[in-house]
Amino acid sequence: MSTTADQLREYLVGLPVVSVHEHHREDDAYRDLTLEGLFLRSYVGWAYPGHQHIADREGFLDHVRFNSYFVWLQKGLQHVYGCPTITPQNWDAVSEQITTAHNASPTWHIDLMPRYGLYRRAIQDSFWNVGSDVGHPQFFSPTFRINAFVMCHHPGMADHNGTSLARFDLPWSSFTEFLHAMKAIIQRARAEGAVALKSALAYDRDLAFGPAKYDDAARAFGKRPDEVDTATQRAYQNFMFHTCCEIAAELKLPFQNHTGLGLIGGSNPMNLEPAIRRHAETTFVLFHGGYPWVHEIAGLAHNYPNVLPDLTWLPLISPTAAVGAIHEWVETAQTARGICWGGDAFSGEESVGAALALKHVLATALARKVDEGYFGMEDAETLARMICSENAERVYGLASPR
Repeated sequence: MSTTADQLREYLVGLPVVSVHEHHREDDAYRDLTLEGLFLRSYVGWAYPGHQHIADREGFLDHVRFNSYFVWLQKGLQHVYGCPTITPQNWDAVSEQITTAHNASPTWHIDLMPRYGLYRRAIQDSFWNVGSDVGHPQFFSPTFRINAFVMCHHPGMADHNGTSLARFDLPWSSFTEFLHAMKAIIQRARAEGAVALKSALAYDRDLAFGPAKYDDAARAFGKRPDEVDTATQRAYQNFMFHTCCEIAAELKLPFQNHTGLGLIGGSNPMNLEPAIRRHAETTFVLFHGGYPWVHEIAGLAHNYPNVLPDLTWLPLISPTAAVGAIHEWVETAQTARGICWGGDAFSGEESVGAALALKHVLATALARKVDEGYFGMEDAETLARMICSENAERVYGLASPR
């Protein structure tokens, strides 16, 4: 007898998805890709501390086998290549399939996404080349990452990814002119297809962006880090973050914010509450469910209409937490029409695994809601469509091929 979850799984199998966050590299990066390379370029590499010892395949697989990152990447590989459970004995055969496919077509990392993951479109965060669509505007819409603008008050500085402002033609003689130039750069990026701003500042510092004045920030502008005390540097960062919030509101660009994990001691999304309250016209998209602070995201979405809770990456981190987030956000957010999702992946195979994880958690969470009588199957299917693709298309103004 078919259960509610079975019915929803069958429905979800054919649903297209739109991802609001991916990290694909340019095509050449996937040439000669091996299974080992795929693991190390994925979140599996984060779960495995001894990258240099991955040659110990048995030890590696024993270490990661039950980790969610590995489970969903392996499911993605099985879905794309039809390979069995990975063992030291079949490792080379699986690796050869991956290498052969990528070398046969330089765009395989993208082509496999609609074919096996039913992706319609994705938003691309190229932190190494801010604002880039990695040469595939027909599939990727870029977001514009603002970390370097917030963290770098001198042209010789860089953010946590090593990204500096050197690639931009910025005036360093006047802070006012610098701010005008920064805004013009973001305006140009929007005109060229950027659909959001993105902050990954939780990897650079805490998310408590206190009030800051122009004069305080100006004292740091153009000076080397060793010429500025910590309080003045922090004032600069706070001022620049608030400036980015204002630009996002003016240009009607959703402002994607990494919350949770990162530098975990300061990444609680509640740290953003004063900024969210201050910038009521800015749409704050709170990524990753704020994991492990899923409840805090629910509270912020409950109190502030300019907060959109986002599932990006969360089904890969913990399907259990993602199921709980869906339950809670549907119940508490001012509208479920803002809940989006992104794979947050570095390869097509990982993106496919992320889409499978999303559909798993949706079937699990929505089936329980139906079985409990919270809503009916029609509402469950509506929510599934919204979270898989429709919300993202509406929030970011994405046009997806049908």
